[in-house]
Amino acid sequence: MKSTNQITASGFRYWPELDLIRGIACAMMVINHAGYKWLTNQHANSGATGVMVFIGSFAPVVFFFVTGVGIGLRGQRSKKFISVIYKALLLILANELLSWAAGRWVTLDFLGFIGLTMIILECISRTRRPQIFSAVLFLAVLLLRFIVGPVFKHHVNGAARTLIANFLGVKEVAYVGYPICPWLSYPLLGYLLGSFVHRYASKVDDRYKNIAAIALLLGVSMGGCAFVMASLGFPVFRWGLLSIAYFIAGIACLSSCIAVCLIICRVTTLKSFVQLTSLRGVSSLAVVPLHYGIIELTSRGGMRIDNKFATILFASGALVFIAITFWAARRVKATAELIAERINPKVIGALAIVISCIIGLYVVGHPISTAGYWLAIFGQLALCMAFAEKRRGAPATQVAKTSTPNALVTA
Repeated sequence: MKSTNQITASGFRYWPELDLIRGIACAMMVINHAGYKWLTNQHANSGATGVMVFIGSFAPVVFFFVTGVGIGLRGQRSKKFISVIYKALLLILANELLSWAAGRWVTLDFLGFIGLTMIILECISRTRRPQIFSAVLFLAVLLLRFIVGPVFKHHVNGAARTLIANFLGVKEVAYVGYPICPWLSYPLLGYLLGSFVHRYASKVDDRYKNIAAIALLLGVSMGGCAFVMASLGFPVFRWGLLSIAYFIAGIACLSSCIAVCLIICRVTTLKSFVQLTSLRGVSSLAVVPLHYGIIELTSRGGMRIDNKFATILFASGALVFIAITFWAARRVKATAELIAERINPKVIGALAIVISCIIGLYVVGHPISTAGYWLAIFGQLALCMAFAEKRRGAPATQVAKTSTPNALVTA
């Protein structure tokens, strides 16, 4: 076993576990979306293929959690607030491009929710007691969704009450894919964990086996609890609304991912595997438009897998899909870094925003069209360039066990 307690050439702590979890989340997203496009309803919801698609449905859970971890790892007030707002608005714009292409005006979908989460968590990190604040808010979000919300929904009447019910996560609204309650709980939980690791980095390195064992035990326990609830007839779903059984299953998924990544990243012989399956920064963002584009290309004609070889065909196809998407995402990141070496990143960002806004104007005027869809994807890729930064050094030196965790950073 080898510690991953490393710093980059610029002097910042590097956590490969975070990039590995991002890669896992991206793979899950690809599998889930491909499953519903490539498989018949029967295969997508039952059998081995149904299990793969269901596990893939936890992708947003992992993504939102990792967003919180990343902000927690940075420490308190470590970035200019205007920079956070800028990046959050880029994500919201990217979110709306695809929504406009689908004929919807304003939505709170995947990228938009991440952007909103960044703003909320950055505000929390600037309070005097951010850990206490986020812990209280985490409990409040769960209380509102699973105790207050079910009581309130029986008294819903009128547009205002409907919006409140959606905020509480107990009434579905077409343009809100991720209600604040309880989806905000995942990034809040991630922020708490990131803050803990930021403060006790050396102890995490020394006791990672114990931490992995505890995380795995929690994952098995929560997974077993969710399975029992499902067996007793409790619904397990997340689309529009999120059930208590699914929330518990989500905790099981996160705990298992943490345990696996803590161990794998410290096994020297698995270093190549970690590099192959990890995604950093812009790469993980680029997967979103790239995988949508590939799914659109591969699902044209409406052909779906529906035979006795469905499991093998889908599994092998998904692996190829993931490999292509990851390769293309890394090319986008490399291109963004190359451009950033030659052009001021602020200029790149301004150009990306202008291009995306022009595309947005066209898409709004031509919703639900093939051209609008592909332009929206191109606009999202252009916005990836707005996150461009000059190439960072690879992990270079070993940090002493006594080093302080004040310079933790996510890549």
